[in-house]
Amino acid sequence: MEQHIRYCTSADGTRIAYAVAGQGAPLVRAGWVFSHVEREWESPLWSHPLRRLARRHLLVRYDPRGTGLSDRQAVDLSIDRNV
Repeated sequence: MEQHIRYCTSADGTRIAYAVAGQGAPLVRAGWVFSHVEREWESPLWSHPLRRLARRHLLVRYDPRGTGLSDRQAVDLSIDRNV
């Protein structure tokens, strides 16, 4: 199974990385401080549960601002900006 990594741009110009895999009802896994959509997909710890979820759902994951493949030069890393 493959995942597809894409980017969207927030209103302030920050690029946010997200990955989609699978098909079915959408399931969004929120990003966290150690998110990295590319590395998690290949990780011995995370790959099995993520691929299992993607077998039944359209699994959508993202790297929050300042983590993983998302822009790291984001100035405002506040909770309000992340929301």
